Amino acid sequence: NIQRFIASDALQLSPSPAQDFLLLKYAPHLAGGMLKCLDQTGRIRFTKRLSLTAYSDELSLPHLKPGLYYLSIQQGNQVGIWPFIKM
Repeated sequence: NIQRFIASDALQLSPSPAQDFLLLKYAPHLAGGMLKCLDQTGRIRFTKRLSLTAYSDELSLPHLKPGLYYLSIQQGNQVGIWPFIKM
């Protein structure tokens, strides 16, 4: 059960808007969390487990059509959602 929301500053996304890739820099408490990329209808486009040690990652986006998407990260009983635009 989700009991708490993750602070919005726990994840930084760049560039914004994104084209072929999206760089993630995240707080250590998100390490190992499950990332989901959702489209505007809530459909899961892909999932990925965050690194336990790097606190950063790169998402490849060429397979996504231009539009608004959301990254959802769940770590334990916490969840956060961050929007991004794919050009």
